[in-house]
Amino acid sequence: MGYRKPDFRMAETAKRSSPMADGAKTSSLERMLGVLGLFSEEHASCTPERAAEALDTSRSTTYRYFKILADAGLVVLQARGSYVLGPAIIEFDRLIRRHDPLIEISRPVMQDLVRRTGAETLLARLYRGKVVCIHREFSPPGFEVTYERGRPMSLFRTATARVILANLSPRRLRRLFDANRSELRGAGLGDTWAIFKNNMRSIQESGHCTLRDGVDKGFSGIAAPVFGSVREVEASLCLVLRSEALRREADPRLPALVKRGARMISAAAADPGDIR
Repeated sequence: MGYRKPDFRMAETAKRSSPMADGAKTSSLERMLGVLGLFSEEHASCTPERAAEALDTSRSTTYRYFKILADAGLVVLQARGSYVLGPAIIEFDRLIRRHDPLIEISRPVMQDLVRRTGAETLLARLYRGKVVCIHREFSPPGFEVTYERGRPMSLFRTATARVILANLSPRRLRRLFDANRSELRGAGLGDTWAIFKNNMRSIQESGHCTLRDGVDKGFSGIAAPVFGSVREVEASLCLVLRSEALRREADPRLPALVKRGARMISAAAADPGDIR
């Protein structure tokens, strides 16, 4: 499998909009950081040669990028000139787990949901056109869901992601629709803008999304949006349970509990002293 060039559209947008943008220096920094974006489940290691091709940079420049990243502990040189992610990533991950404000705010709310329902709870954050699970509370025996912490998911195929999608601005929704028509059609979200927009409006108005057998067959999710300090959707809170249990209970109490938890987290994100 060949390397795919990373999507720099967000970085380019940020560069153009920043008053500090000054051409080559900004572009060089973005390209160096782009090296980290080449690591994935499919490509756990990377060589400077492959990075040079993917980033469209000279080999000498790419070697310099890798040296800077290695000196910072972000990558480590392995056999045959390939690099893997370095120990600094692990150190940063520990800091996130222990001190991320959103996780700290959400943890007691999620633990309360577990006590009330006996189901697993997930907290996911919007990140560069993807949704990433950043925290989980309680994994019941036999729960083998693929939505593990740190794994990016599509915006279209989980309740966790769809409830975030439904609360994006109309302009962002339209861009996503135009760029992902085939995947949206495959996910059953509509093959026209009008149908897709109505589906998103329905989720937004209900305040939650319930999806049976989304990514993992036999498991279902009930998710509600979490809003940040500027009242834009930032994350989602999701209750994960077996599909048979969801059908058996058909309990309106479950969406109400998830929405209540998401509102508490949103309130605390706006005012850190406001969990109640």
